[in-house]
Amino acid sequence: MEIHPIVRIGRRAAEGVIEAATELDADLIVFGWTGKPPASKAGVDAAVFSPTIDEVRSRRTLRHRRRQAARPAEIHRILVPIRGGPHAELALRFADALARRNGATAVALHFVPRGVADGLRKQTEKALAHFIRQHTDGQVEQSVREAANIRNAILREAETADVVVMGASAAPATAGGEDVPVRCACPRQSRRGRRRP
Repeated sequence: MEIHPIVRIGRRAAEGVIEAATELDADLIVFGWTGKPPASKAGVDAAVFSPTIDEVRSRRTLRHRRRQAARPAEIHRILVPIRGGPHAELALRFADALARRNGATAVALHFVPRGVADGLRKQTEKALAHFIRQHTDGQVEQSVREAANIRNAILREAETADVVVMGASAAPATAGGEDVPVRCACPRQSRRGRRRP
């Protein structure tokens, strides 16, 4: 991937981002985000993400809707890796709504360590099915797979998807993904497959 840096001078960050995105005819804008919206001031509407991100998102969404009419996106398969954390439910609900809107298939994907006991795997599948029923209105498929390196496994699965929807991680992963706890609304277990209290 080639990266071309752009430096702009402007009065407000949102305007600069919107102008640059318009000039480049950008299809995607990626922002860094701390995970929490700033505290709202009296008399000012609370930000969803941040004032800059919210403004760019709202103004670019209108433009994107106009472009969609001329060039609709083809979405057939949506992948939702479910690890856990505060955003897993939102990611699943968003993927379900996107799938229903586009007549696509959403797949909730969860990984267990390689060689996990059959009983624990079945318990995980049952818990994931319950999580899907609890948080979606459509027909979301589920997939429980074994993996030694979760990050690489997600990248492999993403090759067959048109869209990947992920919630923010519950906790930072260590290098290589080798010591990352496997978590979701499923039975809690460590990388070695032992149950945790």
